[in-house]
Amino acid sequence: MLKVMAAMAGDVLYNLCTGYYEEGRPTSKERTAERKKNCLLCIQRVLEVAVGPGDLLSSDVRADIAAEAYAAWGDCQGCLTAKSQGLPAEGTDFAQYNLEEISHDFVTTGPFRDLVHAIVNRQQKLDEAFFKTVVERLRQHFGEGDKMLGEEDFQAMAVELATLSALCTGVRAFCAAAGYAAPELPSRPTPSEPGRFRRVADYSTGSLKTDRSIAWGPTLPTSQLRKEVTDRFGINRSLWLFSGDLPMGPTSKASAAPLTCWELLKYMDVMYAPVGDIPRLAVSETALLGGGQHPLHQEIAALAHAVASPENAAKILVAREALLAKSNEHVLLDTAGIIGFFATITVVVDFTGHYSDDILKKTEMMAAVISGGRRFRATLRSRVGCTPLFSQKGRGKACVVQAEVIPPAEGDWIHVEWPCQAEDGGAVAKIWFKVLVAAVDLQRSKYLLRFSDGEEESVPAEPSEHQDSSGFVHSFTIEEEFLEFCDGLHAHRQEVGDKSRGDSEHGEPLCGGLISVLVRRDALPEKQKDMYNRLHQRCIEEVPKAWPGWIQKAAGKAGKARPSQDLRLLQYFEGAQFKAHVDSGWACQALIYLNEDFRGGCTEFPNLRARYRPVLMWRSVSVGFKGTIPGSMEDHPAQHVANEVFGGTKKVVSLHLVLA
Repeated sequence: MLKVMAAMAGDVLYNLCTGYYEEGRPTSKERTAERKKNCLLCIQRVLEVAVGPGDLLSSDVRADIAAEAYAAWGDCQGCLTAKSQGLPAEGTDFAQYNLEEISHDFVTTGPFRDLVHAIVNRQQKLDEAFFKTVVERLRQHFGEGDKMLGEEDFQAMAVELATLSALCTGVRAFCAAAGYAAPELPSRPTPSEPGRFRRVADYSTGSLKTDRSIAWGPTLPTSQLRKEVTDRFGINRSLWLFSGDLPMGPTSKASAAPLTCWELLKYMDVMYAPVGDIPRLAVSETALLGGGQHPLHQEIAALAHAVASPENAAKILVAREALLAKSNEHVLLDTAGIIGFFATITVVVDFTGHYSDDILKKTEMMAAVISGGRRFRATLRSRVGCTPLFSQKGRGKACVVQAEVIPPAEGDWIHVEWPCQAEDGGAVAKIWFKVLVAAVDLQRSKYLLRFSDGEEESVPAEPSEHQDSSGFVHSFTIEEEFLEFCDGLHAHRQEVGDKSRGDSEHGEPLCGGLISVLVRRDALPEKQKDMYNRLHQRCIEEVPKAWPGWIQKAAGKAGKARPSQDLRLLQYFEGAQFKAHVDSGWACQALIYLNEDFRGGCTEFPNLRARYRPVLMWRSVSVGFKGTIPGSMEDHPAQHVANEVFGGTKKVVSLHLVLA
């Protein structure tokens, strides 16, 4: 423990020089923008590494693992159904049941895809028997081609597979908690790149260690990590003490795959938060809700537990809005960072094993040491009034980047804080208003703003439909029989809706005046199931017409589009809308408008300057897309908005296609 405390002291000094960590200063829009940018850069770094070559696994194998983990988290209906029904029963071979009995929503043909789904969605079922199954599957796949590989090599591969899956889980958990669209996975390297090492002996001077009194998974001590490896890949040996020399420490569970473990350690950057909050998110629900000094511990706990059940998007939304109502976006980002990192580390710990509750005690002790160190740092900085001594490259670089300020353009709606005073006098108070930028004079930095005081509310003009000139969105006509089928689903949503996702009569409480009901294909009668398949097939027929060759670019030469397992019935009442977002988990989306007797309600693509009200389809997967801010979806062409309905009721059906 003395070594760990010494390493933490070094961490405090490091951050004293670089100004990297949070000091508890009052937040501001600029700091929040910087915070968000740091998180997105951290996430983008993780995703780029996820699809590239790793320790012992090639880039192709890792890309398949990452794709399955990223898509499966909270979305694989086979996993979620088995979980909700408590299957399989105790005493059943979970790995075999998961492979043979569960109908997974796979997105690749990777050889370990069923194992990845289990690791991501069924943590409570992971045990030593499952760990051994993963090791055996890896032996069967790689052992025939390389007779030099031994037991510890396959164990290290298993740790790499689980840690990679965990990192993808952590990114999805952060995005869910923060309310951000999950960014797309980067394209895999072409051609495939082999792992950085062939065997464990290439990076370790001795055999991996397994302490059976603690866990069943192996660890790699710092003393055995070859110096040429740390020098080549920039691994900080002092920080590695958190993993290599603390067998009961959570991050030690990933140390057998050092490069992937190093990415796990760097993913701590996403937390950037008061460390005293961290243990409370790792302990039991009773302790979490019953105590804690943080004034928002109940709201933080509620969001953490909601994200632990990612299939319930409505619950996450409610918890997130409750936290925001008592705090601000900066607090939400801090909380999401903690949730994202702990979602990662708990997957690794559950996979490699933990026999002792001492792990939790060690985590709390580590948090106390770091928290004390940072209080000392904040005191020292306030006494001497110092600023960061030098600008750090690499790890600290993201934290000194200034957020880009983009001036509003004519026609933008923005929020401004304006001084106001009551008619009868009194103190002047600043109030936030949503205003329209009516004119812009950039040379003199002047803006003409149009306020609405609510007293003379005018009926908004009906926006005209404007087609996308880039070809990213495809509009087409659909046959009447399909429209009648969709109308019938809306009329009988109480019978056909999935009640496990909320009351199907009223839908999931996503926004005021919006009903959203999920309909699963498997729950429909055979006749309706046939129409469901035909409707999707009709949309699939449009894909090559709209985007020739796109499927092959996105999914390979043998790639094809296939129907998804569900669709959504959406009903917008007057005043209802849905904010800008990108549904990045889907390859392609189609939206079918069922009526015209309403005002407003266009589907708008702000980055394409296009808006629609017919049957339309667009690509959520944009091959080769790279945003101006890494990890951000703000300039993605698929970003879309359901504009406000000014009058009447809008009914639509939303469906999506997947690539296979």
